[in-house]
Amino acid sequence: NLAMRDSLTGLYNRRFLLEEAANQVKSWSSDQHQNHWLALLDLDSFKNINDSFGHDFGDAVLKSFAQHLTVLAGDKDIVARLGGDEFCIVFCQREEDQVVKILEELLQTIQSSPVTHDDENQTMKASIGVAPLRDGNLAEALKTADLRLYSAKRTGRGQLVFTD
Repeated sequence: NLAMRDSLTGLYNRRFLLEEAANQVKSWSSDQHQNHWLALLDLDSFKNINDSFGHDFGDAVLKSFAQHLTVLAGDKDIVARLGGDEFCIVFCQREEDQVVKILEELLQTIQSSPVTHDDENQTMKASIGVAPLRDGNLAEALKTADLRLYSAKRTGRGQLVFTD
């Protein structure tokens, strides 16, 4: 279990996502009537937070963001910290409009919920790229979501990009 969990946030890690979750996702593809999605999330200006407030504050921001992600995830969804300030959610059996609504609400929630640590407050912002999981192909969904994530960052950060 320790090898598959991020020690700071308690979320699954990149290794779990690429090994265990990839197998789970392949099993989901047998049900053609369900939609599955992958969202990549990246905290905006995280380096500035670490540089301005210190790594302890940065850790508090990462933990807070991880808690927000855990709250919005369903029972079958997979939430992972890929490294640094990059996270992933694999949504199982969700409609597109439902995923968009969940992620838009997340963006609003984190912007209105400052992180407090050692009497300092900092508001979080995140950029998100989303892709459909077709035929259980996690690698392809990661690639597409990554391109959309960088598109979100180029268009002003704090954005959700769902299509090309």
